[in-house]
Amino acid sequence: MPNENDWNNLNQKRAAILRVLRHIIANPAAGQSCIGNDAAARALFENPQIGNISVPAGARVVMFPSGEEALREASSVIIELPTPSPTTPNDAALLEHVLGNYKYW
Repeated sequence: MPNENDWNNLNQKRAAILRVLRHIIANPAAGQSCIGNDAAARALFENPQIGNISVPAGARVVMFPSGEEALREASSVIIELPTPSPTTPNDAALLEHVLGNYKYW
């Protein structure tokens, strides 16, 4: 069972991220197994010997391979799906569904 460290506490979450990244640097295969495998990425955070933090139900942990950021405009984007609507929202309203992107955009 993972430690009850609070995922919503930014200091605790940051510390868990750093622990996971240090683990991946020392164990590259652990990071590779998380690419496209959200459950494996989540498990690293919840492992008491690695991330040592509880990830709430519904929270996502997504890892990309090295070099993703270098892709710039062609790189990944995180989008929350919009709810069905009888009308199409304007561009500004649609762009509110972009949850994360890269600093270059």
